[in-house]
Amino acid sequence: MNNMLLEANGVSGQLEIYENEIIIKRNGWLARTIHSKKGDKLILISQIQSIQFKPWDRYQNGYIQFVLSGGYLANGDISIAVKDENTIMFNQKQQEIFEEAKRTIEDLISTIKPNNNSNQSTHSNLDELEKLANLKEKGIITEDEFIAKKKQLLGL
Repeated sequence: MNNMLLEANGVSGQLEIYENEIIIKRNGWLARTIHSKKGDKLILISQIQSIQFKPWDRYQNGYIQFVLSGGYLANGDISIAVKDENTIMFNQKQQEIFEEAKRTIEDLISTIKPNNNSNQSTHSNLDELEKLANLKEKGIITEDEFIAKKKQLLGL
């Protein structure tokens, strides 16, 4: 496991953030009451589709909810969010660290998503180069045309 980037303790659980994953821990009376004995939950950063964040207000706790592929969104309804295993509630004093946690996870998500696209793009470029090499071997395109297209695909 990588080094922990951030830890946030909430009312209904704790959040540990690592470079490639987060862990939701359920310690404390409220966490055990709401979530029984489900134990720790590991979520890969790449699995997180979105983050719902409802700030604390004077009437109720805030929460951070991680929406995974195929998951559902509480849409501001705390009664739904509280029961979701991907949600941690926090109070006014804890809100700042959870805002930082949200920013940190969003930054991690943004660094992962472009890399996936870049890998797909590189793979497509290699396929295209292979096709061009075959065309050159068959005499359909010239060596100069091949080199020009190769430089274009590789961004040279």
